[in-house]
Amino acid sequence: MTDDRTRSVLRPLDERALEHLTRVGGTFAVAGDEGVPYDLRTKAVQRDVIVASTAVEGLERGARLSARAHDGRHALVLVFVLEELEATAGGRSDVLLRLVHTVDRGDERRERRVEVDSKGTVTPVAPFDVAAGDRPLPLTVVEASPSGLVFIVNRRLDAGDAVDLTFDDGTGVAVRCRAAIVRVERAVYGRHRYAARITTMSELDQRRLDRLVSRLATRQDERSTQTDGAAAGGGRGGPLRRLFGRG
Repeated sequence: MTDDRTRSVLRPLDERALEHLTRVGGTFAVAGDEGVPYDLRTKAVQRDVIVASTAVEGLERGARLSARAHDGRHALVLVFVLEELEATAGGRSDVLLRLVHTVDRGDERRERRVEVDSKGTVTPVAPFDVAAGDRPLPLTVVEASPSGLVFIVNRRLDAGDAVDLTFDDGTGVAVRCRAAIVRVERAVYGRHRYAARITTMSELDQRRLDRLVSRLATRQDERSTQTDGAAAGGGRGGPLRRLFGRG
């Protein structure tokens, strides 16, 4: 199955995909259709099954959960079903996740990026087993692709930090994801501009983001075509076009 907008390809079930996601003792996150990331610590990996421990509540048997990994060339979305859930000591639970399919989303670096103006919030993610203490802060998403975002916020973050993001998809529906900061730039008025790579996102939120990027790409292409047509027809064009002698 291929999606022309995102070049997603449904791979045959590949148990080796789990090697790209986690290892025993490592941590990873999954998200269900409500979009909330759940942090897990891996206890065992065998064939198409992961056994992990978690302190979060809200997981239920039968839930469909997704995670992201990278095989060195392409981004992968791993989709699991939660088959077993057992309470353990200290308010924790053990879960058994079974891999049901893997989606190959191709080379993230070649994905279409679009300009966005979307309000939302950002929350720094606390390390595993550390209680969350930060409150959501307002942000503005200014650029998006199917696998990454650029946002502005009045808060200092560092490359490598994990953050939970929520923003509007342009239709009044919230999109949620977890992302890792990959680049930090200074913005105006003491704020910072952050480029972030999505590391955890539900299947539903991924579809919402794909539609947002596709919709804005179409609009921006139409505006570009209209601008080029005006220039070809002898229009003066905008100030940047005149500045570079193309008006």
